[in-house]
Amino acid sequence: MDERILRAILCSCESVTKDLENSKEYKKLLEEGKFLPSNDIFNGLCLSLTKLLSYKVSKEAYQRYTVRLRVIDILRECCRINDDFQNFKILRDEKQSLSLLKYLLKKYLTDDVLSNCDSSDNLLSLISALMCLASTDSYYKCYIEKLLLKLTKLEISDDSEYVLCYAVQKSFDLELKLSTIEIIYESQKCKLIEQPLLSSFISSCIDLNKDNDVDNSENVNLTEQLFKFITKSPHIFLLVCAFLKELLVQLDHAPAVMSFIQSTLERIKECCKNENTDIVDLYPRNLQSLVILLQIDPIYHTNNSKNGTLKMLENIYMEDQDTVITLLSHYPQWLKLFGHLLIASDEIMCS
Repeated sequence: MDERILRAILCSCESVTKDLENSKEYKKLLEEGKFLPSNDIFNGLCLSLTKLLSYKVSKEAYQRYTVRLRVIDILRECCRINDDFQNFKILRDEKQSLSLLKYLLKKYLTDDVLSNCDSSDNLLSLISALMCLASTDSYYKCYIEKLLLKLTKLEISDDSEYVLCYAVQKSFDLELKLSTIEIIYESQKCKLIEQPLLSSFISSCIDLNKDNDVDNSENVNLTEQLFKFITKSPHIFLLVCAFLKELLVQLDHAPAVMSFIQSTLERIKECCKNENTDIVDLYPRNLQSLVILLQIDPIYHTNNSKNGTLKMLENIYMEDQDTVITLLSHYPQWLKLFGHLLIASDEIMCS
């Protein structure tokens, strides 16, 4: 839909514009004439259009028709077919024009064509349009997925970041594959993983409720969305673990970070329980047997099984310290024992 039509319809309803005045997408529509898919915009558009079409006025109140006439004029201007195309009925019939669109997508939206696309600006308008069409015709969903995957490979802009995050939010409606969601999460780690987790960590350290000016609803929604996908994707789980490990190292193994990691894991376990899965399945297969051993408190191990578990940790530590730091942050009851083992090993090597 033409941006001018959107602006005219939305601006016709004062209550809608008041609700949208803090919306980034609405400001972008007003200031730059750019339309990005948004639930707020869609809902506001439906409400404004409904009020326009059902609005009743007295015969004397002709001035109240101004907005309605403005919308009609814009619609007429946009719908008017140029004289050169009067004879092309395919462009004037909705069914035929949609059939033409499907044909063009099938013929030209190929891997070869997309490989030559090096700018996200060329894709954003098409993705936004197809997302709107996909709500009534599932045919377009496969093309949306293909375009989103291409978008993750291009230089990220604010608009492309928004569209990718919105696609994850609407992944159920768009029927996105889990592999596609994982790729989007990896390309948008800062927005979809680091930002909500860091916000949750700060919230656990200070009481944000005391500050009425702080709007944390976006991060809360992103966090809930993140935990929903963690239980389904070992890849996203590992991305979360990598960030938590980095947070732990950067803050010099602060107790507050260790507590936050534990609470995060407890929440993941609860989500897994609700999905009838086990958190062990989220770890790499080569580590799952070790994780099972680490879940058992050392005091309940025999000396042989305890020493064997520590030896497995030591072998991994020699090749990949980050993995062991991650595991010990998940199961800190083994941290002291493993520290003693490393000290003893160093003394033997120095002697």
